[in-house]
Amino acid sequence: MWTRSSILFLAGMVCAAPASAQFGDEFGDEFGDEPAEPAPPAEPAEPVAPGPEGEQDDLFADDVERAEEELEDGDGAEPEEEVDEEAAEALFQQRFRSHNSWHGPTGGIRTVDAGTGALGSFRFQLLTGFFATSDFLVPEDEASWVGGSASLSWTPLEMLELYASLESYAVSNDRENPDLFLVLADTYLGGKVFTGIEPWLTIGGDLRLYLPTGVDLGIGDAIGFGIGANATADLRGLPDPVPFIARLNLAYRFDQTENLIDQIEDRRYAALDDPMPRDEENRHLISPVERYALGVDRTDFFDIGIGLEAPLRAAEDLYIHPMLEWRLGLPVNRQGYSCLVTDEPGDDGCIEGVGLSAFPMTLTLGVRVLPPVRGLSVTAGVDIGLTGTSHEDAVRELAANDPYKVILGLGYAFDTRESPEPEVIVREVPREVEVQEEVPPTGRVVGFVVRQGEAVPVPNAIIEIMSHPELNAIAADPRGRFATYQLPPGEVQLAVTAEDHEPGGCAATIPEEGGDVEVRCELVKIAQVQIEEGEVVVLEQIHFAFDSAEILPESFPLMQEIADTLNGHPEIRRIEIQGHTDDQGTAEYNLDLSQRRAASVRQWLVDHGVEPDRLESRGYGLTQPIVPNTTDENRARNRRVQFIIKERADTL
Repeated sequence: MWTRSSILFLAGMVCAAPASAQFGDEFGDEFGDEPAEPAPPAEPAEPVAPGPEGEQDDLFADDVERAEEELEDGDGAEPEEEVDEEAAEALFQQRFRSHNSWHGPTGGIRTVDAGTGALGSFRFQLLTGFFATSDFLVPEDEASWVGGSASLSWTPLEMLELYASLESYAVSNDRENPDLFLVLADTYLGGKVFTGIEPWLTIGGDLRLYLPTGVDLGIGDAIGFGIGANATADLRGLPDPVPFIARLNLAYRFDQTENLIDQIEDRRYAALDDPMPRDEENRHLISPVERYALGVDRTDFFDIGIGLEAPLRAAEDLYIHPMLEWRLGLPVNRQGYSCLVTDEPGDDGCIEGVGLSAFPMTLTLGVRVLPPVRGLSVTAGVDIGLTGTSHEDAVRELAANDPYKVILGLGYAFDTRESPEPEVIVREVPREVEVQEEVPPTGRVVGFVVRQGEAVPVPNAIIEIMSHPELNAIAADPRGRFATYQLPPGEVQLAVTAEDHEPGGCAATIPEEGGDVEVRCELVKIAQVQIEEGEVVVLEQIHFAFDSAEILPESFPLMQEIADTLNGHPEIRRIEIQGHTDDQGTAEYNLDLSQRRAASVRQWLVDHGVEPDRLESRGYGLTQPIVPNTTDENRARNRRVQFIIKERADTL
């Protein structure tokens, strides 16, 4: 588990990297090649002290100075064109080293740069983060977060950048039921425009959309958006360049995530046995764990971000960029949410009473390394939550802030400029051609994988050639057919595995003269119906027609297996067939649908030999979910039929 001391140790290591990089640059300057002595000028010129190369991101300033000296000694416009081309290429290479922040726009790890990367280039980045802690959202809890971000940014015009990112993560907390929350593909889309005020100063603005998981673009009421203003001071653009970048971000974020949980809280309030008036009731509100896991805030935010970066060149093609960032989110109650103040122990507080300690404030330490592979970047860092990280300061309006988060990632920038066509060189090379010896005979094993005792093919089975372990396994096609590699004559032993089937095998013999041989491999299907102490467990779902109690033919084999199992266990005297649904639709509709489906299953079993006195059916609608109805996968699990044993004979 990460502690505060381990975080400080990592911060020390990150801060140590730039110092060693700069030392390497100064050492290289001391022992580098001496420049050629320039021609004496026509008139005395004031000397210019060159800056230390180890503290520059590139040689742009030196290149320009050298080009100007050559222009003074020259006699035409041709050198001036060369200066322009060199300066443009140097600036392009500097901007090409820009990479994405967490949500897509170019910048640091979290803060956004007012400018962008090289014109026409686009950048892809994968970042992952994680933490594990205790006593976080609930007293004495064990909590963890693991996830990541995939982002893409593009610079189609000189003053425009477009970007997008997908964020997915999992939150675990042992004091919540369920103890695991999955959030898949939160989407960010945006663009920023900017302009250069000075060679070292850029200002601009950005607009972004936030689409939380489960919100349909164009109709969802939880889609948020933000408007931001950005400023970047890149001191590499000064006449005497300094390897230092400062960024300032000011943004207003319209947060609509509260709409994600309106229906949940409405249903919880309706289910209370003795509810108080809505503005005096708090038992129906989502818990701090749910609020954090789903990223739900009941306010907007005015976000402030400050980032510092030192782009150091450690070697000819190696750059190290240490970074320090600070961010603060100031809640703005645009929605007019009225927080209920209570004195009950363990209840969350309100912003009005808790104050600044509940606001999300974070410090980020990190480093981005650009190795000799052009376009590649490696990022490492750690977020340290300064406020809003303790359950003692939790408020109903805000999701908790991460206590810390370790961040690792890879990025790659693509240069879309056309490469010059290589010169075509044609050479005649004499070669000696060896005559191949006669190839020995070989053959294949061609076969089918079927269910034992039936002609039903087993799709996508995996076949390992046990007699030739050096060869990779092969897969059967959806119709159960397969063919091995070319093998030498002799016996071939095959091991076969497939989903929902017991492992099996088969063998064949390739004749001495070679050629293909056929084989039939049979597998035993694993029983999908199992008897437990209080339930007949069915491992597959019974499928019905949409909005209907009609059992689909694809479930008939499973239904027959259920009937055979019940007929083979007469000691089970009475079973309740339960129908359950998800939360889509009204409670009355779901109760009726679940009852009809349970009755349809009972009638099918009676029609296929099960005694009717042993079976009873009942629908429960949406009242007994086994998992929260927060995702399509969870809703599918809640739509089920269960067979509960109500009476069992002690002996036959």
